[in-house]
Amino acid sequence: MSPSRRMAAVTAAPVPAIEADLADTLDPGETVLLMTRPSPLFVPLGPLVSILWIAVLSLFLAWLDRRLDWIPWRDDHVLLLGVVLASARLGWQAAEWTGRLYILTDRRVVRRGGWGRSTLEEVALGELAPPSVFRNTPERFVGAGTVVLERDRGGGLAWEWVSRPDEARMAVAEARARYGRK
Repeated sequence: MSPSRRMAAVTAAPVPAIEADLADTLDPGETVLLMTRPSPLFVPLGPLVSILWIAVLSLFLAWLDRRLDWIPWRDDHVLLLGVVLASARLGWQAAEWTGRLYILTDRRVVRRGGWGRSTLEEVALGELAPPSVFRNTPERFVGAGTVVLERDRGGGLAWEWVSRPDEARMAVAEARARYGRK
């Protein structure tokens, strides 16, 4: 399906389909063109570097326990602590995933993030520079990507770990061309 047809199909979606806590964010008459979340792979692959550091540190400390008699911990305790820390990091990432929402309307792009205390970032379509897609190594491996939405004068926001980043970028570019420059 071409981006313009897809955007028209998404535009026809009724506004009540939007989450209740987000309905207060939209202005009267604002039309939602695209609403998406990060890929579910954001949960295991997003914190991959920090989990690898936890594993390396845990294994190193367990190895030290085997080599030095005066170390005040046991290797099984260190490994258990490493598993607990890695699980907590994955739990944090899962909670972050549930709070993330990316929205494109006929007036602006919005990124909602966080849990507990949610943050809301937005950029008007008229202020946007042409959007681009960035893919780090894990994103490239699974076909996801980050849609970078910068202002003409600097700053902006990013939609991270989008499942189909090229389609999202095209939808933002079309909305920018159609609604942004008035």
